[in-house]
Amino acid sequence: MPRHSPSSTQEQRLSEQAFEWLIYLQDAPEDPELRSRFEAWLATSPAHREAWEQARIFWHQLDQLAPALAARSRLRPPRRSWRPLAAVACLALAAASYLLMPVGFWADERSATGERRSLTLADGSRVELGSGSALSVEFTATRREVILHGGEAYFEVAAEPGRPFVVSAGPLRSQALGTAFAVRHDDERTTVTVSQHRVRVSTEGASSTLREGQQVSFSKRRLGKVENVDLRSALAWRRDRLVFNEVPLGQVIAELGRYRPGHILITDENLTRQPVTAVFDTNDPDAVLHSIEQALPVRLTCLTEWLVLIRPMGSEPPAPIQATQKISVND
Repeated sequence: MPRHSPSSTQEQRLSEQAFEWLIYLQDAPEDPELRSRFEAWLATSPAHREAWEQARIFWHQLDQLAPALAARSRLRPPRRSWRPLAAVACLALAAASYLLMPVGFWADERSATGERRSLTLADGSRVELGSGSALSVEFTATRREVILHGGEAYFEVAAEPGRPFVVSAGPLRSQALGTAFAVRHDDERTTVTVSQHRVRVSTEGASSTLREGQQVSFSKRRLGKVENVDLRSALAWRRDRLVFNEVPLGQVIAELGRYRPGHILITDENLTRQPVTAVFDTNDPDAVLHSIEQALPVRLTCLTEWLVLIRPMGSEPPAPIQATQKISVND
């Protein structure tokens, strides 16, 4: 394994603590005891003060990105919890990459974060775009193809014998067989849900035909098993609702993040496994967050309008790192 010097390891830990103090001081800026503990931490060594100044500068630079970042269609939320330093690094990289080339940058049609759009294609087929989605249309005399770059869409396909209607999402192709169906697509998974008639889904080396009330997902380069689903719950997004039944909080937050500009980060991995059963209104994601705070042993911390942290209730500020403290070295 790579070897880390004591100085670099200590610098990383100090940076983490500096970002943690930013969180705690924003939570309770008028708390005299907290301020006293912070001043003691800051006075421990010049390295503590330098870490604090670097953290403040970095936050200020990120804050300047907020207006442009919030204007983009969506940011994918992380699938795991992060330490504060890692969270900031992840957010900075995400901001840079999305500002340069957001999902479906060259798409024909897009929906903004939290928006649901209805479209009518040239053949008369109807499409409903979910939050933060993008698609392109390629119609010829012999075929009709829609490319879903990301997000989700519901299709009501106009019958046109001799010109098949196909939705491509990554490596998965879904051909309508006189039908209505939904496709959801992101970097990790593509899911097809059929609400009327049938759909033939195919990828390299595998295919399935779905009937009404069935769903299949493609992930990790393989096509999963066809499953029966409750269409009302599976397509609740069309009614501006999210339905969860014993779903881990990490998955709930990942889904909610699609309806709110910016990032929602869970800082403790144990929290990601907390089961949630609820029906949420996607028109007010901030109200959903506050409902989660009231129902679960968690605290919300808003570090600007576009970064929200979910932390365990009762977590403590960091203790100082002494200059003489021994640092472990990994072999």
